[in-house]
Amino acid sequence: MERGRRRQRRQEQNSSLMRQPANANSWESNPRLELSRELEETRRELAREKSLTKRFLSQEQETRRKLEEAKQKLARKVKWNELSVAKEKDIQDEFESLKRTCDP
Repeated sequence: MERGRRRQRRQEQNSSLMRQPANANSWESNPRLELSRELEETRRELAREKSLTKRFLSQEQETRRKLEEAKQKLARKVKWNELSVAKEKDIQDEFESLKRTCDP
């Protein structure tokens, strides 16, 4: 859709340029120079968009890496907590067992 509008705009510019009186010293009145300038502008836009795309992809990879690290860290903490609770329960059971054997 964007391309269609650009193409239509260029065609309108070209047709209006063709209707203007030719002046070899004027940049705007020379359709070839105008198209060349527009092509360079389009190339700059494309290079900018490619650069942004590359940057965003890099940021996405970095974010995914950090997320994976956070998941692993959380999993380790959960596992440690589960082990601590299990140890605490074992110690409590052993204490209760010893208490029963010592009580007359």
